[in-house]
Amino acid sequence: MTVIGLALVIAGAIIFSAGWVSKPRDGKIIGAGAAVIAGGTLIGIGGNPSKGMPHGSTAMVILGFILAGAGIALFAVLAGKGIKNAREKKRQNIEEQKVAFIKEYEQNGILECRTEKEIQKATLLAQKYRLEFTDISALFYEAKNSRARDTENRQAAAIQSKKDEERRQFETLNRYSSFSGRDKRIAILTDERKEALNEAEMMRITAKTVHDATQQKEQDWATQGGIASGIAGPAAGIATALNVQAKNAEIRAQNQENLKTFAPAIQAAYRKAFEYDSRADALQKQIDEAKIKLVSKDDALTCLSRITFSDTTVDVSETGACTVTTTAKAKQPLLIFDDVKATIDGTVIAKIYDGKSLVGAASLVLPKYGISSEAELKGMCLSCGTPGKHYTVQFAAVNLWAMER
Repeated sequence: MTVIGLALVIAGAIIFSAGWVSKPRDGKIIGAGAAVIAGGTLIGIGGNPSKGMPHGSTAMVILGFILAGAGIALFAVLAGKGIKNAREKKRQNIEEQKVAFIKEYEQNGILECRTEKEIQKATLLAQKYRLEFTDISALFYEAKNSRARDTENRQAAAIQSKKDEERRQFETLNRYSSFSGRDKRIAILTDERKEALNEAEMMRITAKTVHDATQQKEQDWATQGGIASGIAGPAAGIATALNVQAKNAEIRAQNQENLKTFAPAIQAAYRKAFEYDSRADALQKQIDEAKIKLVSKDDALTCLSRITFSDTTVDVSETGACTVTTTAKAKQPLLIFDDVKATIDGTVIAKIYDGKSLVGAASLVLPKYGISSEAELKGMCLSCGTPGKHYTVQFAAVNLWAMER
C-alpha cells in the first residue's frame, strides 16, 4: 500500500502543478490534484500498521481510494475537455487564416486559381499564412467556403445581438404592464425613488473619494521617535521626532493646498447628492399621496372609449420585431365620482394585422400619471413581422382604469 500511496501522491502533485502553472490558474485541476494527494496519503497511512493502528485502517484505505479515484476521474474529464477545446481553437485558427488568405488573394484582383499566375500567387499566400495543402486549388475553394461561413456567422451574431437588444427594450417597455390601479403609479414612483437614492449615494462616494485622494496621512512622531530612541538613544529619538513633525507640517500644508484646488469638485458632488436626496423625498411624498388616490369602477372598454389615437406607425426591424408608436389623447377632461379630476391609466393593447390576419400584439403602457391630455405611447411585439410589409393596428384594452390625478 505504501508504494500505491506514494505513486498517487506523486501523480496528484503532478496534476496539482499542472493546474497551478496554467494561465489562468485552473482551480478545478488544482482541486483534482489535491484530492489525489489526499487519497494517496490516506492509503499510505491506512495501509501500514502503526502503534495506534496495529492492523492498519481499512476505512482509511477505502476513503483514500475514493478520494484518489474521484480526483483522477475529475482530471480525466477536465483533460478531455482541454484537448477538445485545444482542437477547436486550432480549427478556428485555421479557418481564420483561410479567410485572411482568400481576402488578400482577391485584393490582388485574382478571383480564380487556374492559371500559372493564379496558382503561384495562391501558393505564396498559403505559405505566408502557414496553411498546409497538397492541392492549392482545393485549398483555394476551401478558403472561399470558409469566408462564406465566416460571413454567415457574423451576420447571425449581428442578428442575435439585435434580438438581445430588442428583448431588453421589450422588457423595459413592459415593466409596468402587469400592474393595476394605484399599484402601477406606486411601482414607478418607488423605482424612481430608489434610483434617486442610489445616485445620491454615488455622489457622496465620489466626493469622499476625491477628498481622501487629496489628503496624505501624517506620521506618528511619538512612535517614530520612540523607535529611534530605543535603537540609537535619546538624541536620535528627539531628532527623529522633530524630523517627523517637520514632515507632518509639510503634509498639512500640501493637504490644505490640495483641498483648495479640489474643493469646487467636492462641493459640486455634495450639492448633486443633496438634489437627488430632495428628489427622493419629493417622490416619497408622491408615493404616500398615490396610496390614497381614488379609482373608479369604470371598465376597460369604457376607459378606452375616452381616448383617441393618431399618427400610429408600425416599424419592423430586420429581426421581425414590430415597434408600434402612437399619440394618445383624452377626448375631454375626465371627472370621476362627479367632481374628482381624473386620468386614464393602465395598458393599451395594440393588435397588429397583416390585412385581416392578426400577427401579434404589443402592450403600450401609459405614462406614470396616465393620460389626462396627450402622450406618445410605444410598445413592441417580438418576431411577429416581416421587414418591408405594411401592417395596421387596432387598439384594445383589458387593463385600463380611471384614477384620481
